[in-house]
Amino acid sequence: MGDLLDVLLSKDPFKPISKVVSHNGMDSLYSTVPIPLEDDKKKKVRFEFSKDDHGIVPNSLLKGKPSGRGATAGGSTYVVCCTVEFVKLLDMNNLAKYTRLQGNTDDPSPYVVALNVFLEYQIAKTPNVFTAGRNRFFFVDAPQKFQPFQRGLYIASGYFASITPVFDKVLVSIRSVAGAFGQES
Repeated sequence: MGDLLDVLLSKDPFKPISKVVSHNGMDSLYSTVPIPLEDDKKKKVRFEFSKDDHGIVPNSLLKGKPSGRGATAGGSTYVVCCTVEFVKLLDMNNLAKYTRLQGNTDDPSPYVVALNVFLEYQIAKTPNVFTAGRNRFFFVDAPQKFQPFQRGLYIASGYFASITPVFDKVLVSIRSVAGAFGQES
């Protein structure tokens, strides 16, 4: 699904603001500027992908009734689409108030999730970096970090990065992690 979100970001109305939009690879987009949706009252816009946009789509993503265009699975043709819906405007001043214990503020979870998605997305876009799970990053061009283990497995050292609100601050926590990987065939 992450590839389809990347395709979505290459289309209007997202293309002009794609550098400030991040996504979690599944179902959420976060933007530092308002997304110019066609109908501000509906807050919901449906996008259809062309055959060239998605290539081969896993059968598990193909739902609904077959149509005459789109992806093909099991002899049927489906339209691959998504609906973009405005859910909530996050005012980061509320997160600052939360960390300073200033009165009634919103639940900090949506803010922390948005910041972590932004952090993960920006790091994952870096050349020679791959992700393995949420917020775990490994550098591809660092051979000294990949050590042979046993039965075709390699042990790699990488990093875990996350954002956590604490009293009067928002911290970026970075620590080392290890992972076991098999060799690509």
